[in-house]
Amino acid sequence: MKTRLDPVVRFRETKEQRALEGLAKATDLATQASSVLDVARARASEDGRGRGDASEWMMVEVARERALGDVKRATELVRKSTSAVEIAREAWRLEHRQTEVVRRVADARREEARVERSRRDTRELDELGSMMFVRKRA
Repeated sequence: MKTRLDPVVRFRETKEQRALEGLAKATDLATQASSVLDVARARASEDGRGRGDASEWMMVEVARERALGDVKRATELVRKSTSAVEIAREAWRLEHRQTEVVRRVADARREEARVERSRRDTRELDELGSMMFVRKRA
């Protein structure tokens, strides 16, 4: 049975779906950022110094400093993406709650309409039964 709230329910469900998609994208970005951080940490932990002269060691040290900078940037990216995931999750929760509220109201209206229809049908059947009883007696 349709209610006037059905378009509102569909609208809310669409908004909830979009929020869920936003959460999925944010989660994917956080996973990618975590992978980048793992790679940067692995690169920074490598010790490329071997036998060689001081200029080679200086180049290795510069590369290590760059790798440490990459770790800092990747760590910041992970922090930001984690916070974006939390924001997206909270947005989805809000949309989900609002959708559930509208669904419950629509379900309550459907139940009210069903009960009213049942009462009306019972009343009509009672009237019909009374009319048939009166006809038989006459």
